[in-house]
Amino acid sequence: NSSITPNLDGRNDIYLPIIYNSHLIESYQLWIFDRWGELIFKTNDYVEGWDGKFKGKVCPTGVYTWQVQYDESDANHVERGTLHIMY
Repeated sequence: NSSITPNLDGRNDIYLPIIYNSHLIESYQLWIFDRWGELIFKTNDYVEGWDGKFKGKVCPTGVYTWQVQYDESDANHVERGTLHIMY
């Protein structure tokens, strides 16, 4: 579990999964879903994190689900979890 506080204070404003050996990544996808399962963020860039916004507006406090899938030359990885937005 992780938390972000997207209040633009420069600390903990972005959610970005930590991937060790990221230089080995051949493909990458990160998805963020709200509590109803709606996709609210997607990226194929492993250095782009989620800023807690959907359609330009900051999302409310609560629990969100994330999924990351990435491929390396010798393995495929899929991980899921939750993150909390707090203010």
